[in-house]
Amino acid sequence: MKNAVRNLVAVSAANPQSAADAKAAVLALARAKNAEDIGEDSAGRVTYTVEWEPTFKDIKELSTKFKEVTFTLYADSFAKQHWICKAVYLAGKSTEENTFSRIDGDSFRKVYQEIFGVAYVQGQ
Repeated sequence: MKNAVRNLVAVSAANPQSAADAKAAVLALARAKNAEDIGEDSAGRVTYTVEWEPTFKDIKELSTKFKEVTFTLYADSFAKQHWICKAVYLAGKSTEENTFSRIDGDSFRKVYQEIFGVAYVQGQ
């Protein structure tokens, strides 16, 4: 994909079965979008790559179906260097939606660390 956007989706809920069902729905969504590199990372987040933009609307819609589940969508565009985002949805509502580029300083570094599990080092 020329303009690939890597999506990572974490699901959490008090009821483990609800979380598992929501995770299965995210995997099904990725397959329906013909996403590439569908899988799971070491943190248990569903990962997949789509063209151009993160699956904000789709994840928000899933959150209306799984009202007790919190969906956290992270996205990384253009080889970890252009922009990253974090969006959190619960019961069809956004509790956080932010997009950062490297010029956003600490905000960028914090979300970068949440996505990659390591601190951002300029020039990497």
